[in-house]
Amino acid sequence: MRILYKRGSKGKEVERLQRKLKKLGYYLGPIDGIFGGGTESAVKRFQRDNGLKVDGIVGEETWKALFNKKIPKPKIEKEPLIYRCLALTGTFETGKGIPDCFAGITGDFNGQGLSFGVLQWNFGQGSLQPLLKDMIKNHRDVIEGIFNEYFPVLERMLNADKEELMTFIRSIQHPVRHYIYEPWKG
Repeated sequence: MRILYKRGSKGKEVERLQRKLKKLGYYLGPIDGIFGGGTESAVKRFQRDNGLKVDGIVGEETWKALFNKKIPKPKIEKEPLIYRCLALTGTFETGKGIPDCFAGITGDFNGQGLSFGVLQWNFGQGSLQPLLKDMIKNHRDVIEGIFNEYFPVLERMLNADKEELMTFIRSIQHPVRHYIYEPWKG
């Protein structure tokens, strides 16, 4: 498998690239682990200055010129297959990278009202209500501490009929982009 980093790549390896490019004076943006236009421009300038093929892609040659060693395999390759599969699913479903993809929430993009976590427990299919009710039953103090003054609303909605619950869930998110409004997102 050929390893390379290009626009759209994300993760710790991209952070490492950004740090190195910043240290060398090529990259001026944030160290955020997202290979965007700024990172691509920095890579192209580095490649140009070092007589490399100027394509904005960090493959073996560019990596070796930056770090004087072979490009390492991504850290996720060392994880068990089940972890990698869950991370892939979670990233797709939540739009967030590791570790946030395992506990992210997404809005009604799929008609399920609100979905939670990598396994996508959701209100539409009725899989999230039992999970939250069980958490309240067994860890009420923790859940009250998380939701604070909004806890009574949560508890009331969990006991409402599906139509009322789904109306409420859709009222706390953007109707087109489906991101959850604060304070519910937090």
